[in-house]
Amino acid sequence: MHAYRVVALLLVVFFASACQSLADQYTYFDDFSTDKAMADSYSHSDFVVDLPDPWPVEGFLRYEAHLSDRMLAFYYGSSLDSYAWLRYEFPIGSSGAPLYQAGALEFDLINTWEGGWIRCGCSFDGGASWEWTAAAAQSGHYSFDFTAPSPSEGALIAFQGCDACIDGLEVRLYYWTPVEASSWSHIKQLFRLSA
Repeated sequence: MHAYRVVALLLVVFFASACQSLADQYTYFDDFSTDKAMADSYSHSDFVVDLPDPWPVEGFLRYEAHLSDRMLAFYYGSSLDSYAWLRYEFPIGSSGAPLYQAGALEFDLINTWEGGWIRCGCSFDGGASWEWTAAAAQSGHYSFDFTAPSPSEGALIAFQGCDACIDGLEVRLYYWTPVEASSWSHIKQLFRLSA
């Protein structure tokens, strides 16, 4: 009986490491050199070409050049709490997606105005509540990791902000195929039966 436990444990370790090494990812990138954000986001504040006059009540988005680089600027509106917002649903344009377990979000923040900030958050399909990171106010590179409470078909990423720009947005979602997930469950069940 002891030999069966050793063999089962070795199988569990082997298949667990094999499943982890077979994990793959979905990657999305936007350097805002095109109008991709308007098409890829599922909802957003108004995009404007020129700074409006009179200033709008709601927050708005605008592509701007900064040090010969084009980026996305978030502007505050004239009413209280009228920041700009941008929301994505990943993966974009795919159906029958694998189940995602975790992800990472990276972007550069360029804060050219006093008091500007960006806040980002994520939620997974299936009703998981939104988790918001602390607002970023200083210029620099930001990276956030997030984990799904249970395997999910996708993730929602949202930005809120005012008087700040983002550039180099990259989102990575890590997944395991359903075959790998079911194999891992079967191995765990086998180990429980042999114990």
